[in-house]
Amino acid sequence: MSAVLAPAFGAGTALDKCREIPDREARLDCFDSASREKGGPGSYLSNLWKLGPGQERIGIDQVQPHRPVYILLDRWTSDVNESPASPAPGRSVASPLGWNAHEMKFQLSFKAELVSRGDFGGDFLGLSSARLWFAYTQQSHWQVYTPSISRPFRETNYEPEAILTLGTSNRGDGWKLLNIGLVHQSNGSSLPESRGWNRIYAQGGWEWYRVSVLARAWQRIPEKSERDDNPDIKDYIGRGDALVRWDLGGDYAVSLLARHTLRSHPSRGFLQLDFTTSPLFGPARGYIQMTSGYGESLIDYNFRQRTLGLGFVYREW
Repeated sequence: MSAVLAPAFGAGTALDKCREIPDREARLDCFDSASREKGGPGSYLSNLWKLGPGQERIGIDQVQPHRPVYILLDRWTSDVNESPASPAPGRSVASPLGWNAHEMKFQLSFKAELVSRGDFGGDFLGLSSARLWFAYTQQSHWQVYTPSISRPFRETNYEPEAILTLGTSNRGDGWKLLNIGLVHQSNGSSLPESRGWNRIYAQGGWEWYRVSVLARAWQRIPEKSERDDNPDIKDYIGRGDALVRWDLGGDYAVSLLARHTLRSHPSRGFLQLDFTTSPLFGPARGYIQMTSGYGESLIDYNFRQRTLGLGFVYREW
């Protein structure tokens, strides 16, 4: 780290004092503080969304992680949704499906840059760069511990999206970006288990030292009633979400994702708490995921439960 930072800051600066600190965590804190004061290496959000100077276009053929990439070897639920139902005609399962409370859950997620434009002045709201991304996320729930029914995939959600990222010229604390997105989500199932919807959203990103915040609000794109699998989905999954990530240092991190209907009647929501450890082997780190509320998966959009999962994460929030 010192070899990279020294040319930018020169010798005999605050970084020299940082290098002399024997305690690792205190030394890292010192480097973080010094780099922020001098406009040093980019922040977590800046690196994640390629904001600010020095962030070259990565190209559509060079994909990078988008949302967390993980595998939960065991995901347990407090209540099994054996009879998924929706108020839409023909979307309710007639007989219980016999699912196990224990299953494997995994998620793949990546994005690729389509178009970018560098510094264009920051005259409008301080926005100074633009990047257009294509992103794809797939989350699967596998009943691998249920041999009596041939270990089927209970649910898989497919979520492609287009994202326009507008970065600010702010290299310190505060507002970092504005994302405008168009997203489709569905489970690809046939009736009566078919679920899906389309949304547009606006998302802001802020950062203060080791805390990063992404908050968004969305509007559902209406569908014809005969094609709408889940007409009341906004009253369960909600109208917006917020993610708070706290870098604990030493590769440990905690994040909290919260969704809500943004209404008092009905007032429903969802919470997901993630804890990530330092690397255990290769890029894999220990991962604990806890959820509570509605919509852990699309088939469960109107089903309330609590879950606990243990496994490995290859890229967290």
